[in-house]
Amino acid sequence: MTGREKRSTRKAWRERKKRQKQRQNLTESLTPPSTPTTSPPFEIEARRESRKAAGRKRVRKERSRHVYRHVEKLKVKLQTKTREADRYKKRLQSYKYDGQKLTSYKNKSSFKGTESAQQNKKNSFVSQCSYSRLTRKIQIGKGKQNKTTA
Repeated sequence: MTGREKRSTRKAWRERKKRQKQRQNLTESLTPPSTPTTSPPFEIEARRESRKAAGRKRVRKERSRHVYRHVEKLKVKLQTKTREADRYKKRLQSYKYDGQKLTSYKNKSSFKGTESAQQNKKNSFVSQCSYSRLTRKIQIGKGKQNKTTA
């Protein structure tokens, strides 16, 4: 082909291409845009992820509520046990150990010799029993207190 023929064919190609673009633009302007029938997959995945995150958040919130309630109950139990142990300690401190005799400050006047020897033995035995009971209760109270704090 000569240069002149090449130029004329290229000119014809350009004109055809120009008419084709005009027709395509005309059809696009006359037809309404099509609506998507399904949402794109990335939107669906994003919704799923947000739901999962919301579910996880709800579960964490419920667990923290449960743990908080449990801790509060344990605190109350600990306070009651410490009060109980303190009460027994105070009761034990009100007793005094004098060698063989265990006397209470409240009952100290009964050991002044005004009563008989039998009465003194009886009082000593009673106070000894109550002392041993109190020491056992304190030890039990300490054991329970250690279990609740551990």
